[in-house]
Amino acid sequence: MKSERAEAYINANEMDAAYLVDKDGCGWAVIGIHQARKAVELAEQEAEERVYEKLRRLCMKTLREVAEALCPIRLGEDYDKTIYNMIDKACHNEWIDGFITGAQWREDNPVAADSASDPESDSIELCGLLWDTENLAIGGYEKDGRHYYTWDEAMEAARSVGKRLPTREEWEALCDLGSTWDDERKGRWFGGNHDSDHKGSLFLPAAGLRYSNSGELASTSSYGYYWSSSPYYGGDNGAGTLGFYSGYVNPLSYNGRALGFSVRCVRDK
Repeated sequence: MKSERAEAYINANEMDAAYLVDKDGCGWAVIGIHQARKAVELAEQEAEERVYEKLRRLCMKTLREVAEALCPIRLGEDYDKTIYNMIDKACHNEWIDGFITGAQWREDNPVAADSASDPESDSIELCGLLWDTENLAIGGYEKDGRHYYTWDEAMEAARSVGKRLPTREEWEALCDLGSTWDDERKGRWFGGNHDSDHKGSLFLPAAGLRYSNSGELASTSSYGYYWSSSPYYGGDNGAGTLGFYSGYVNPLSYNGRALGFSVRCVRDK
């Protein structure tokens, strides 16, 4: 008997069986209809679970192969043809479910999904900190590939990727390394060889700002405004910012928290 469960059940209930003896002296154990029906149910259940487990293993094997090799699904000729279509359909559904789940995850977690802002993004070490080499590029207000955040939005977005905003003192330390305006790229290089080949330098684009009342953008490509994590002082609705243009840099400025500024995240070493 192939079903271990059915055989075990029958053996366990053998004491309840009726024994018949024919004219030749041969005997049989006859179990009741209830026991027989239960044994069949156990056998069917076990068969379904075996098929499901086999299907699951084949699906996962196939999906792993596709994920690793980015190749079409290939099932060998030795696979059971009776479940070939089931496997193909299951794999197809797994892919659909995966894409739907992934898309929903990206929508619910836009920060982590964006390569310019996730924990694996490129960074450069300056002043004892790891600075992202790109502006935060999720959430907030987006226009022409640039993102603008209120102070509260900036603080939350940075936290959601396991990073933070620089303090006013950290902006000041970065500026003390020196900086040079790049008229071609419209922004400033900070630290490193900022005035030559830019090796070891951090570039901050001058993305301008977004007004809180009208929602309009201003000073794009000419002024740069970046939030710090430092509030101006207790109870005030302002916060510390870095501000710069071609001939000026101020790491100790402050502005109203409702304005939309750029964000550059940092991590502690």
